[in-house]
Amino acid sequence: MKEGNKFCTSCGLLIPLNTEAVDAAAVTEPARPAEEPQPIPFVAEGPEEAPVSDVPAEENEAAEEQPVFVNEAANEAEPQNVPESAPYAVPGEPIPAGQEPVSQLGPVPGQPFEPQPYQPQAVPFQGQPYQPQPYQVPPVPPQASAAQPSQGKKKFPVGALIGIIAGALAVIVLIVLLATGVFVKEPEPITINLNDYVITEFEGYSYAGSLKSCGLDKERLLADYGDSIKYTKAARKELGSMTRKMTAAEFFDVNVLNNLYLHDNDYSFTLKNGDTVKLEWTDYGLSQLKWTNVTLEYGTAEVKVSGLTDTEQFDPFESLSVTFSGENGKGSAKIEEPSETIYDYMYFDYPYTDTLSNGDSFTVTLDMSDSSIAYLAENFRKVPSQMSKTYTVEGLIVAEKFDPFESIHIEYTGFNGYGKAEVVLNDDADPAAGELDFSASPSFFLKNGDEITVDFYWSDYRRDEMVLQYGLEPSVLSKTFTVEGLDHYVEALSEIPQETLDAIDKTNREKMLELLEELNTNEKFTQSPNLTFEAELVETRLYKRTDTDGNRLYFIYQITVKGNGNYSKSYYTTFYYNSVSTHEGTVEPDSKDCNTDSSYMPSQSTREQFTMTYETGGYRYTFTMYGSETMEEQEKVISDALGDKYELVPKE
Repeated sequence: MKEGNKFCTSCGLLIPLNTEAVDAAAVTEPARPAEEPQPIPFVAEGPEEAPVSDVPAEENEAAEEQPVFVNEAANEAEPQNVPESAPYAVPGEPIPAGQEPVSQLGPVPGQPFEPQPYQPQAVPFQGQPYQPQPYQVPPVPPQASAAQPSQGKKKFPVGALIGIIAGALAVIVLIVLLATGVFVKEPEPITINLNDYVITEFEGYSYAGSLKSCGLDKERLLADYGDSIKYTKAARKELGSMTRKMTAAEFFDVNVLNNLYLHDNDYSFTLKNGDTVKLEWTDYGLSQLKWTNVTLEYGTAEVKVSGLTDTEQFDPFESLSVTFSGENGKGSAKIEEPSETIYDYMYFDYPYTDTLSNGDSFTVTLDMSDSSIAYLAENFRKVPSQMSKTYTVEGLIVAEKFDPFESIHIEYTGFNGYGKAEVVLNDDADPAAGELDFSASPSFFLKNGDEITVDFYWSDYRRDEMVLQYGLEPSVLSKTFTVEGLDHYVEALSEIPQETLDAIDKTNREKMLELLEELNTNEKFTQSPNLTFEAELVETRLYKRTDTDGNRLYFIYQITVKGNGNYSKSYYTTFYYNSVSTHEGTVEPDSKDCNTDSSYMPSQSTREQFTMTYETGGYRYTFTMYGSETMEEQEKVISDALGDKYELVPKE
């Protein structure tokens, strides 16, 4: 006998391989009754007639409707040459030596009916479940209608034959019902969760591990449920003898469990202890599950990774240098990696921004794939303990405001209308202000009262430089100034200090004597003790030019000359100065319009000469003087000299 399983192409099942005959109970007809039937006499000659039966026609028809057991293996075999005289095999009687039974039961024409014992034959399993069929008595060949001579034997009672056949049919039906499970109760259904019986094995280093194998723990599953796995009633009916040759647990193992496969769709090689691996089931045997009382639950199986060789974890950010620089609101970050070799295989990513402010959050991420981490695990036995770290921005410069114009002053030089402005840095100026390039606009041809704008070259780049270097930022970028302090022609007498006027007056008086000596060479006259000169300042006037800038300052004097006795003579003379202006805080006439011997010498353009005669001690003296004998005459002299280019400035 051969052991093992064979795949049946007809039914799709694994069939136990057994070369022995199938259980005789499945194919052997029920035993005959103990009473041996009597042979039925036949007529040797004459036309054949149908045998007369005592069984009612209704019963014969019912018997013909019973299913006939067909031995397909025997039918497919080639027919044997059976001699006409060969007897039929009858249950209960031996087959004569040297003869073989024919393939049907019943008397041979011309010979008496001899019952033979029925020999059961083993029917090999042909791939279809065995279906027991009720035994069908072969039809009796028709007999000749001619009367047969009596041979002295008794006829077999027809009623007894019918009873035997009916009993045999009842036994067969009972066997079939028992075999098909008609009277078997449906087993209690059970549910098995396959995910509870998953077995896995992992290999490699943690973070560089992989799934070595996975499958179903059948031994444990069958140990838990083997006794509870049963065939269904349908299985007993459809599968027949298989349900008696294999237990339901064996059938479930061979045809269901052996066709379940567990696999990992991800095929990851970067697993670490504690990871969850999702495994999927592929089933090819669920079509056979219907023959058992089992319901399977499976779906995705989630398994925790374990058993991998541990690797050392280290903090990659501990040795990483992260610094912040720049101005608050415009800060940036700088990352410096240590020189360790392992850092050559790591890449740090962070925001490339220049808009950071103190207090901002700044996150640095270790940008590594799982395969890169697996490389570290395999080659350095180290893996990062964290993949990102957030830092708080600090240390950025907060710029302070300052007024750069507090560190400068404006110097004005030149004459009014032709002045020049220059920005000068104070001695105690802030160093940050010294980095600025100031400029004034306009800066030439200035006059007092003009407004100029002082600013400095400025840009975002210069600003950032100043903030980074000094931590300072200008609060104002430009400023307007009013021009003042330029030398100018006085426009009112009130602008001339009194001490200046007094100094000019003194100079005028000294000049009077000089003029007398210049005009008169008679020493006796000029040095006569009896001759005196008294000068009285009658009026000081200021005239302003109307066609251009300029002025003229007049001093009008009445000079009285007295001598011996009652001699007294008066005249009027004028001293004037062109372009009286301020100079470095003082007011003085322009020396170009004066004689070279004194900066306060009067102009000679209004000198008018007249002759005076003086007698003393019997001598008569004549001398020349500058001026006019009357005030009216002097006014005319002044008016003619000024013309229409000047106008008198009213006194305040």
